[in-house]
Amino acid sequence: MRAMAWERQGERLKRIGRISLRLVAILAAFGLLLWLALPVLVSTERLDAALQADIKARNRVDIGAETPPELTLWPSPSLTYRNVTVRQGDGSTFFEAEQLSAEFSVLEALSGTLDFSNFRLYRPHFHLDDSWRDRLPETGGDFIDAARQLADGFRPGPWPFAQRTFGKLTIREGSLVIEQDASEQTVIANINATLSWPDAGEPFMGSISADIAGKPVRADLTAPQFRRLIAGGDAPMTLSLTLPGATITAEGSASLALSGFFTGGFSLEAKDLPALLAWYGRAPKGMEAMQTARATAQLSATSRLLRFEQLAFSINDTSATGILDLALKPDSLPKFTGTLAFADFDVGDINNLLPLMNQFVTSRGNARPAPVAAFDLRLSVGQVRLGEVHLSDVAASMLISQDHALIDIGDSEFEDGRLSGRLSSGPKGIGQDMRVQLSIRDIDLARLGERLRLSELWPSGPGSLDISLASERPFIETRRPDLSGKATITANKGHLDRLAASSLRALAGLAVPFPLTAAGDSDFDFDRLDARLDVDKGAVTVDSAVLENDTDRLSLSGTFSESDEVAIRAHLSPLSAGAGTDVSMMIEGPDASPMVTAIGNGP
Repeated sequence: MRAMAWERQGERLKRIGRISLRLVAILAAFGLLLWLALPVLVSTERLDAALQADIKARNRVDIGAETPPELTLWPSPSLTYRNVTVRQGDGSTFFEAEQLSAEFSVLEALSGTLDFSNFRLYRPHFHLDDSWRDRLPETGGDFIDAARQLADGFRPGPWPFAQRTFGKLTIREGSLVIEQDASEQTVIANINATLSWPDAGEPFMGSISADIAGKPVRADLTAPQFRRLIAGGDAPMTLSLTLPGATITAEGSASLALSGFFTGGFSLEAKDLPALLAWYGRAPKGMEAMQTARATAQLSATSRLLRFEQLAFSINDTSATGILDLALKPDSLPKFTGTLAFADFDVGDINNLLPLMNQFVTSRGNARPAPVAAFDLRLSVGQVRLGEVHLSDVAASMLISQDHALIDIGDSEFEDGRLSGRLSSGPKGIGQDMRVQLSIRDIDLARLGERLRLSELWPSGPGSLDISLASERPFIETRRPDLSGKATITANKGHLDRLAASSLRALAGLAVPFPLTAAGDSDFDFDRLDARLDVDKGAVTVDSAVLENDTDRLSLSGTFSESDEVAIRAHLSPLSAGAGTDVSMMIEGPDASPMVTAIGNGP
C-alpha cells in the first residue's frame, strides 16, 4: 500500500514538472518573440519622440544629434544617440556628448507608456560662465529645479523632482569648463560618475571622480533615506572626499533644509599639507615646514551654527583638544568661540607663521585690513616655546573682531616666576601695528639674561619687570628695530657682574682704556635695584638704574644701541662714612666685550 502511494505521488510530481516546463518554455518563447518583434512593434521614431519629450519635461532641454538614434536590445533595451548637442530652451548649449543613451521597459513600450531610466553619457562636455544661472528657465525640469535649489539655498520640501525615479546616471570621461571671467577659468577633466537615484526606500549611492587642477579628486556619498534628505528632512548619510594629499569623511544625520545641518562624526587627515594647499591654490611661501594636519570631531550643525564637540586636531607635532562653535550670520564675519587646550605649542621660527597669519587678514583697495573671521577663544597651553622664551601652564584668551585683535595672558609660569600680559592691535587696525604689555613677577633675572643673550651688564637675582612696547608693524613682522616704549626693572638681593665697589675704586688710578673684564670676577651685591628704561626703535636708553646695598650706591645711565653697542656712564658713591670715595667711569664698545674708556675719582 505504501509503495503504491509513493508511485501515485511521483506521477503527480512528474505531471506538475512537465506543465511547469511547458509554461516556462511558452513564456520564454513569448518573451523572445516580443524581444525580436520590438523593433517592428515599437518604432525607433516613436522611442525617439518619447525620450525627447521625457527629457524636455524633466529638464527643459532639447536633444540634437547628427544621426538618428539607435535601438539596442542587449543587454537591456535602450535608445542611443551619438554626437549629441543638448540645448536649453533659449537655444544655448547645455552640453555636448559623444554618446547619450537611456534604458526603457519592453512592456511599457508595448503598452504605450514609456518611462526612461538609467541614463548614460559618454564624454560629455559642459561649459558654464557667470550667466549660467540667469539662463535657467524659471520653471525648469527635475535637474534644473535641483540646480536652482542649490543656487538659492535649500528650502523645506517637498520638491517635485524628489518624488520621481531616475534610475542610474552614469558619466564616463566627461569634462567641465567654468569661466569666472575672460582671463580665468576652471577645468574639470576626466569626470567619471555613477549616481543611483533610488525608488522609495532604497539608498542613494553616488560616486564621482575627476581631475581638478590636474590632480585626481573623488567623492562618494551614500544616503539610505535620500528622498527624505532631498525633500528637506533629516536623514542618515555617509560622505567621503579624497583630495590631493588629504581625505575628509563624515558620517551622521544631515538635512538640506534652510542652511542645512549635520550631526555626526567628522574627520580630516592631510598627510601632505603642502600638496593640498598647492592644489587648492593657497600655498603661501614659507609654509613648507607645515607637513601634516589631522582633525576629528563630533559635528553638529543647525541653521547657521556649527559645533565641533570632542574636537582633536594637530598640525605637525602640535595638537589640541576642545570644543568650538562657528557662527555663520548674515552680514557679519564668521565667528569662532570655544575652548582649546594645547599640551605643547612650539612656535619655532616666527617667520614660518607669517604666511599663515596673512591668510586671515584681507585688504581691499583703500579699506583697512580686516580679518576673514572673528574669534573669541579661551586657551590653555602646557608648554609654549617662542625661540628662547619658554612659558608653561599658560591660561589665555583671544579676541579678534572686525577692527581689533587682543590676546590676554591671564597667567603663566616663566623663569621660576609668573607672567601675565596683553598683546593687541594698535590704532591703525589689525595687521597694521601692535601693542604689547607684560607684567613679569619674581623671575630669575640671570636665567632670562642667559636665554636672551642679554648684556654683561644685566643683573642677577629674583626680580620683576613691567614692559610696555609698541610697533608700527604687525606682531608677526615686528623685529627689535620696530619696537618703542618703556620698561621698569625692580629686584631685591642680587648682584651685577664685575662691578664690585672695591674693584672699581682700585681701578680708578689705572690708565684707560682697558676691558671691563680687568675689574675681575667680583660682583656688586645689591639689596635693591630700580631701573627705568626707554626703548626707541630698538635702542634701549637707561634713564636711571640705581643699585644699593648697606654701604654703596651704583648709578647707571646710557644706551644699548640696536647694533649691540653700549655707552654706559657709571657712578659709585658711598652711603656710609669710611666706605670709600666716589668713582665715575664710562663703559663703551661692543655689548659682549665692553671697554672702560674713562675712570676717575669724583662725580
